Amino acid sequence: MKKKTISILCSLALLSVLGGCRQETASQDNVSQTGSQTESENDTEAGKDPEVSAEDAVSSPEPSPEATDAPADTGSKTGDDTSGTDVSADSQTGASALSLSADPSSAVPQSVLEWEGLTLTADYWDPDTLTVHFSAENSSDSPLTIQVVSCWVNDAMQTPDFSLSVDAGQSAQGSMSFSQEDFSNSGISQAGTIGFTPVVLNGTDYTTLYTGQPVSLDTGLSGNPSVPDGQLLADQDGIRISFTGTADNSMPGTDFLLCIENHSGGDLTFEAADTLVNGTAVNPLFSATVTDGKYAVSPLSLFSDELEDLQINEIQSLTFSIRVLDPTDYHTIRTLENLTPSVF
Repeated sequence: MKKKTISILCSLALLSVLGGCRQETASQDNVSQTGSQTESENDTEAGKDPEVSAEDAVSSPEPSPEATDAPADTGSKTGDDTSGTDVSADSQTGASALSLSADPSSAVPQSVLEWEGLTLTADYWDPDTLTVHFSAENSSDSPLTIQVVSCWVNDAMQTPDFSLSVDAGQSAQGSMSFSQEDFSNSGISQAGTIGFTPVVLNGTDYTTLYTGQPVSLDTGLSGNPSVPDGQLLADQDGIRISFTGTADNSMPGTDFLLCIENHSGGDLTFEAADTLVNGTAVNPLFSATVTDGKYAVSPLSLFSDELEDLQINEIQSLTFSIRVLDPTDYHTIRTLENLTPSVF
């Protein structure tokens, strides 16, 4: 009887132990499932895919649709926007300052224009031929032409010869050449800085599509501004006009060289008016646009054919006025009257 009782007690104890093991195993399974579910939920809340590996989890995220769909800012087609080429402000023109070597073997090309698939690069400056060499690439679907406006060298306004046409999907090279005569008239011994504003034209009808930012190229050569001396004709409101000499022109005729200094606070255009030679009205050719802070030496040109028709065999006196215009709409700001060079 005692043996039977002991056997029964042992069986009950064994069943109790087995029951506890099953409960503990079930509890551990529940904890494991709950922990896995919680970890998955936490991953989901953190923006992670539960199936992604550790390496994938630390990889760079893809850009948002807003970042990939936003169009690039290419600048205004009217020229009012100044996006595109980076600038470091010139004190008066706002031109970017870029170094351009006079040695083609060591020159570092400088980007001066980037616009809708068109790039223009200044390669180097040739002081012997007074030429800036350029390269252009046009990855757009249209033929384009590049020209420049508001060009100056050492603070003296210049009118270089430059027009570079680039077919769609093509590249091209070109050069911007200056006149030695213009350099001499302007008091330029060598070019230290060359400034200009690039303009993009439609290659078919030559309408203006875009006006870029002003650019200033530093050649590394000494070239300080040297305003030519002359007879002062007018000095008013930041505008100085001097007569610096005469020269023959190819029309044929005679050029009266006028040096115009503009420190008025804005860009200005100048035109001749009310011109008299020996007291007789004539129609000379004269127009100059001068950027603020710069100067220009431009010819007031008289033509031999007109003087002969007026029976003027010798120029004994010259009197004229200069109209000062706003270059944006060409309205007259003021008129400087009765300017008379005393060289006769």
